[in-house]
Amino acid sequence: MQAAFHHIPIAHQRVGSAIVLDAIASGKGGRVFFAAGHELQGLAPGAGTEFDKLRSVGDGAIINTTGSKKPKVVLNGEEVNLSLAQPECHLFEDLNTALAFRNGQSAEITLD
Repeated sequence: MQAAFHHIPIAHQRVGSAIVLDAIASGKGGRVFFAAGHELQGLAPGAGTEFDKLRSVGDGAIINTTGSKKPKVVLNGEEVNLSLAQPECHLFEDLNTALAFRNGQSAEITLD
């Protein structure tokens, strides 16, 4: 078996001074992943959006939202409509798969 890589560019979004690494459609809403190191004390759902679950992984907030197809998030008085990416679960169908995140190393170095 030969290892293969599938690269997916992620276009971040900004909410005030915070960075949303990705927002993915999930169930009846979305899952929003914030970058670590940003102050999110004033974070609240906007009109038509609810936060179902809020947790943190490595100091980066992950929020499950319901409501609008484009969740509205408010931070420090600024309301932003987030675009949701569609999940690409089909990429893993019928595969013996491992998922790795590398920060600062190319895919070629990781493969080596």
